[in-house]
Amino acid sequence: MSDYFYSSARVRALETGLLQNDALARVLEAPTLDAAYSMLEEYGVKLKRNPENDKILREETLLFRLSSAYAEIASLTEELDKSLFALWRYPYDCNNIKAAIKCFARGISCDDLLFDFGTVSAEEIKTAVRTNDFSVLPKHLSDAAQEAVAVYARTQNPQQIDLILDRACYADMLDAAEQSGVEYAVKLVRTKIDLLNLVMCLRVMRMQSGEAGKMLLRDALLQGGTVSSDDVLDLYEMEEKALWEKLLYTDYRTFAEAVASKHPTLTEVERAADNAFMAVVREARFIACGPEVLIGYLLGMENEVRNIRVLLAGKGAGLPSETVWERVRDSYV
Repeated sequence: MSDYFYSSARVRALETGLLQNDALARVLEAPTLDAAYSMLEEYGVKLKRNPENDKILREETLLFRLSSAYAEIASLTEELDKSLFALWRYPYDCNNIKAAIKCFARGISCDDLLFDFGTVSAEEIKTAVRTNDFSVLPKHLSDAAQEAVAVYARTQNPQQIDLILDRACYADMLDAAEQSGVEYAVKLVRTKIDLLNLVMCLRVMRMQSGEAGKMLLRDALLQGGTVSSDDVLDLYEMEEKALWEKLLYTDYRTFAEAVASKHPTLTEVERAADNAFMAVVREARFIACGPEVLIGYLLGMENEVRNIRVLLAGKGAGLPSETVWERVRDSYV
């Protein structure tokens, strides 16, 4: 634990730069998109601009903010187990390999679809797909990428690529969390798996496709959560009202309470699930020192960047503030 004395103190200082929801609300109420950017800059968000026309680059700005947070944590943990902090970047590897496999199969460029932010660079991802050698990826993703290529060649169904790689991504995340011995990290990954499965269950339930939907759900469910696949499939057999009532007596009571009193849209359900996850992330706020403090900060920044993206995209599209705010998640601080 003494290894984390300085890094925890440093992260507590960094947390003061995270944006609370009231700050995000003020950004949303800015009269113009340019005014919103100016307000973000005042809050400490470094804006990235096109050197040719000085136009603000939204995604580059957000990626720089997120990558700066990860770089800071990396500099604080040089002598520690880096896999504990790298595992939160596996979803970027997953999304990149999905896009690269699909584009390669169609004979088109994937350059505009890749985020150079995973544990494996975008160039390495492209090389892996081109050579059919995925050994640079985490173990489960590596094996799954090979399988995804073969399955797609046989079925021509791009959805199979997503299903195969999503399962592998969370398997890698759970393995890394368990190997770290940090129970907080394990709890976070298991919670994320459960919430994704529950939202998926509701989405398929609303398709009203009976046994075909159940088969689809069975194939799509992520493994490793605290709610077993059999339990999720049992929930699928219920009426939606009964599903929420059942969840009220589980660890996901707050998630169910947020939406059980109404017939929520899928957007509202996804927001409630993300807020339930962030409630678990915020448990790190009550820990004085340790890896939990660093993980909490990283996931808090991930959440903040997503919120800023929602605000800027909504303002750029001219959407009403009320509509945009419905998509904003609870902040970490």
